[in-house]
Amino acid sequence: MNLHTTLGRALEILGLIESRRQGIRPSDISQRLGISVRSTFRYLNTLSETKAIYTEKRGRQTYYKILRDES
Repeated sequence: MNLHTTLGRALEILGLIESRRQGIRPSDISQRLGISVRSTFRYLNTLSETKAIYTEKRGRQTYYKILRDES
């Protein structure tokens, strides 16, 4: 996978997360984009390292959300 494709996919994932104010599950992202759950977690881990997203646990499910400046 080249850099252009990788960045494009990461931006798609950010767009999906941002479009869901309540967050989105990794399984929903993989299904929506037609990629494996494993690949989805790789992207989410990388995006988490940039501090652009965070996780929220609800029961047994983990949702990913965009960090928003609430000031």
